[in-house]
Amino acid sequence: MGANFGRFRHLMRIQKASETVSAAQEAVEEWSDWKTWYCSITPVTMSESQRAGASGPLAADATHLLEGWYVSGIAPDMRLVKSDGRIFEIVEVLNEGEIGETMRLSCREAVKVVV
Repeated sequence: MGANFGRFRHLMRIQKASETVSAAQEAVEEWSDWKTWYCSITPVTMSESQRAGASGPLAADATHLLEGWYVSGIAPDMRLVKSDGRIFEIVEVLNEGEIGETMRLSCREAVKVVV
């Protein structure tokens, strides 16, 4: 794979969750920024999510495929936030060729509920 720096143009904040206790003694999940990451974002259809790629098939509930340079430590219990507020929950982490050069994240875009 040749270096194609322009395709990783979306700046994302990778976030980790932590649990705290509210004043009412209820568990509250809080997200904090862990790292930033440049990536490409590609929407996937059901047929694409079932098609086998270089690292195997994508997760069935993935709505987007994010690809960028490899970052050690990313896990499915994290999420990514785009500058426009869109949230992508990580479903699966795929280390392309197991060489630590690029990675693909199968993600599910979170739907915001407006009340």
